[in-house]
Amino acid sequence: MTYYELKPEYDQMTVNQYSLIAMELKTQKELSRLKFPEELRDKYFLKTKVSNRKIYWFFGARFNINKNEKSNN
Repeated sequence: MTYYELKPEYDQMTVNQYSLIAMELKTQKELSRLKFPEELRDKYFLKTKVSNRKIYWFFGARFNINKNEKSNN
């Protein structure tokens, strides 16, 4: 599924009284509900494809499991 991941430099950004968290995943529909301007999506978000089995929820926010893995090297 296609998600939009908030870039880390925009952590704690507020959009219409809704606080966004770095690396949080949002769908296109969720962004449109927040009334986030489409022309600014590329500036603030990275478009990424993630399997629904590779995401987790933490305090109401969706994250990519693979982005947070630490290597055992």
